Amino acid sequence: MVEESTAFRLVSSEADGFPGLIVDRYGEVLVLQSMSLGIEQLLPLMVELLQEAVHPKAIVARNDSPVRTLEGLPVEKKLLTGDRPGLVEMTQGKIRTLVDVWEGQKTGTYLDQRENQLWVRRYAKGRVLDAFAYQGGFALQMASSSEEVLAIEDSEAAAWRLLENARHNGLANVRAERANAFDRLRALERSGEAFDLVVLDPPAFAKSKQEVLDAWRGYREINLRAMRLLKPGGILVSCSCSYQITDEAFAGILREASRDSKRRMRLLEIRTQSRDHPILLTHPESKYLKCLILEAAG
Repeated sequence: MVEESTAFRLVSSEADGFPGLIVDRYGEVLVLQSMSLGIEQLLPLMVELLQEAVHPKAIVARNDSPVRTLEGLPVEKKLLTGDRPGLVEMTQGKIRTLVDVWEGQKTGTYLDQRENQLWVRRYAKGRVLDAFAYQGGFALQMASSSEEVLAIEDSEAAAWRLLENARHNGLANVRAERANAFDRLRALERSGEAFDLVVLDPPAFAKSKQEVLDAWRGYREINLRAMRLLKPGGILVSCSCSYQITDEAFAGILREASRDSKRRMRLLEIRTQSRDHPILLTHPESKYLKCLILEAAG
């Protein structure tokens, strides 16, 4: 199931039969998140089982999610076993990246896009734009088959890490700009820029039902701008990790953006989260990631 990767999810909460427990593997380091009182009470046993099964050099608890406060649990980060790791190198395909398991997003980075990042390499060519790039999961994978990759990231720390990872892999054609993606997409359109491929992988715009309308507007805006930036025959990889935005709603957003951008978009593929983030039919919340690949037909 896990190919070309040394970083992947071992335990995916309800979908793997362990509600409230997430365990991600980064090489020889495990990072877990305990988000329920029941799992917290079983944590010593879980750590013992993980040690026996995986023999990691270290296990880190990234229990810094605010959801723990709802269970009356402390928000904290701590080392459970082994020596405190520094930056941990992970390999995805031919790309080696350094991950900060203490300060990075989630358990260090976003592993649910792992298969999609490897998959879109086949579409990458010419000039590529990666908006909401974080530490370059998409950008770095596409660089070897592209002439130029422009990555847009609002976080200074993430943009710096992206460039460090590009240098770590000898990729001189990756350029990172620290900017608000909404503003930068509009500015690129105004200046007449054009790209062969655009990736949109924003953070969740809707974390509750009350935010759905604003999220709809946000997704429509960035997709409209991205479609206008595509060369004829260009590829758009558009993602949403908002569970509150359904598959049907996301497709509707892209239809609106296509109509308003006056670009005829052809749907090539519908993808979702990596298989190590399994989807349980009886737990709809386990399916949250949408990834549509479209082609500008004209």
